Amino acid sequence: MSIQARPLRSAGQWRSDRDAPPEDPGDENFLGAAVRELRKARALTLKDLAAGSGLSIGYLSQIERDLATPSIKALHDIARVLGVTISWFFPPTDHGTEGERRYIVR
Repeated sequence: MSIQARPLRSAGQWRSDRDAPPEDPGDENFLGAAVRELRKARALTLKDLAAGSGLSIGYLSQIERDLATPSIKALHDIARVLGVTISWFFPPTDHGTEGERRYIVR
């Protein structure tokens, strides 16, 4: 089993908070890579992210290495510190017809 490392994006490649998450959202381990890439693009350390989010450095490290899955609250706290919304971490969906997309289901 070989592990392939993806190159990190440089800070200059992040044009805005609307940039797409990692290119392969079909990979079940894309969330940790997305958190790590955005954290590094923002020039934050795990310690900085931990201080801002109220989560431990160890837990954040586990999330980035895909050893832990964050709760919605934890992901919200991480996103807030990184200056994005939770939806940034997930690919857009094309589910539903045009008519269905106009309605909000609560």
